[in-house]
Amino acid sequence: MGRYIAHTRRKLKLKVSPTEPVDVASVEARERDIEAQRRAGRRELARARAEKEMRAQMRRLRKSEFVVDLSGRRRTAVRAAGIALISATAGLRTLGISLRRLPESATVDLWGADVRFEIPKGFTYYVNDPLAPADIDAMHAMRALAPRVAERLFLGSASKTGDENNLHAAQCLAESYIHKSFDIRALTPDETCRLRLSLLVDLQNATASRLGCLRDELTQIVDALMLKTKLSRSECDGFLAKVYAGFEQHYDHKPEPRLFLPPRDLTAPS
Repeated sequence: MGRYIAHTRRKLKLKVSPTEPVDVASVEARERDIEAQRRAGRRELARARAEKEMRAQMRRLRKSEFVVDLSGRRRTAVRAAGIALISATAGLRTLGISLRRLPESATVDLWGADVRFEIPKGFTYYVNDPLAPADIDAMHAMRALAPRVAERLFLGSASKTGDENNLHAAQCLAESYIHKSFDIRALTPDETCRLRLSLLVDLQNATASRLGCLRDELTQIVDALMLKTKLSRSECDGFLAKVYAGFEQHYDHKPEPRLFLPPRDLTAPS
């Protein structure tokens, strides 16, 4: 059996003679060097983090540009968000939005879109209804123009296809608005055509103005539709809550769909 030997030797701490002077300058110099090294390390770390964030932003930007230029899904999402927002400014609530990729479609082709709305009881939803008030025709014309206006406003260009029916509907609604609002019996066909075109320009500008004020809401809807292809009513209510509240506040909590501001009198001299 082994024998345990206790350690008796200990490290002795040398005591500085109180008479030995301390080089204060060298100590302070060392401390300054250490602090300078620490600051340099922090600066280097901050620089590396900034460069990493810059590279990430550049990657996101390149990816965003690629999607905006080439993705038919994003274009369709912008168009669907545009009509939902314009409808909300007129008091129509969105029940849901769904996108679907069409069979054998290319990446740049528009997707199919289904935007459903809640139609209040007694509200005229039909296009060019002779019994509907003129401002309802104008509202539906703005809704028909909304997809193309939203696409041009937020993506810089509009798709070459997909708006033929919408533009035809907007022209019919503009003509209906003119017949209901003005006495055009004394106007020539050319003057009536110019009046209709002027009304379409006004409605397009009004649509662009409203969508320009709702950029955040449109971006939120588009981002959501890029993550999934269907939005429920509760999700749409969340995105459009401010727009609904603004409409109700403007009209003293009366839910009847209508325009915020009627188009200007096109017969007045400009």
